[in-house]
Amino acid sequence: MIVYYVVVALTGFIAVAVSLLGTLRSRIGAYWLLIGFYGTLTVRISVIAVEQYLYLNVHPVSVDVFLATHTIGNVLNAVFMCIGTLYFHRLFVEKGQRLRDRIVVGAYAVGLIFALLPGSRIVDLTRATMRFTALGSASFFLLLALFAYLLVVGFSGQKRDRPVRELVLIWSLILFGLVAFLSDVWGMIQYLTGARELPLTPAGGSFMVASVPHLLFGGILMYYFGTYVLADWQAPPAVGPSFVDQYGLSPREREVIPLLNQGLSNREIAEKLFVSLATVKTHLHSIYEKTETKSRYELFNLTRS
Repeated sequence: MIVYYVVVALTGFIAVAVSLLGTLRSRIGAYWLLIGFYGTLTVRISVIAVEQYLYLNVHPVSVDVFLATHTIGNVLNAVFMCIGTLYFHRLFVEKGQRLRDRIVVGAYAVGLIFALLPGSRIVDLTRATMRFTALGSASFFLLLALFAYLLVVGFSGQKRDRPVRELVLIWSLILFGLVAFLSDVWGMIQYLTGARELPLTPAGGSFMVASVPHLLFGGILMYYFGTYVLADWQAPPAVGPSFVDQYGLSPREREVIPLLNQGLSNREIAEKLFVSLATVKTHLHSIYEKTETKSRYELFNLTRS
């Protein structure tokens, strides 16, 4: 079990390293939130590996040690969920983004404070159980509600006009969050139906379910950001002068087409060219009209013909 957690953690750190290189290459600020989300979760898995080691090799585990690891886990859980929500705000929320950010960060802070206050949970080492007080239960349900909000933003904000590789990234993040959310709900159902007590065992079974999506998402991150890293050794797809003259493209439209051919989304193109998303959409509409194409795929084939 410990070896498995070490492998998962190492995979996570490798994915974070590749993502860092890709983000530096892409120069897209929103990706730092994505790295923060996955990096924090990877640290969380590392903490679970430590919990597993202590549980198997240190007898008895003191209340202070257990509460310390449990507290660190609570903080990391809240941080990576909060960062994930802010990332989704960047993707899907166009109006009131800053206000939503403040509300979400404030709500997570309140939930975390409730969880960290003395008396939020009671540990009984003689029976090897833990139970939440009213304060601890309120914290859990608040964080669970915020987790549900993250999934709602992800589902409701989906658009199909994004490149396939970006859709894979977004949907894998949504599915990853959904698995973790259902795992938390199942854990609370067991708690409520089990004399309101939880056994003091390392986070094994339930987290085994969540660690598999973590590995898959890490692989997707390595693929997604690896394309930016590999772009350093690949010649950028340029649009020749004859193509520009034939279709009467403007200088800015000539800059947009290679970025489209790289598979970048409208948002990514806007950030790279330092223009608004609306400006990019205007350029795309003009390019499609001038070239008489209807999609990125048709435009890509046209530039290669």
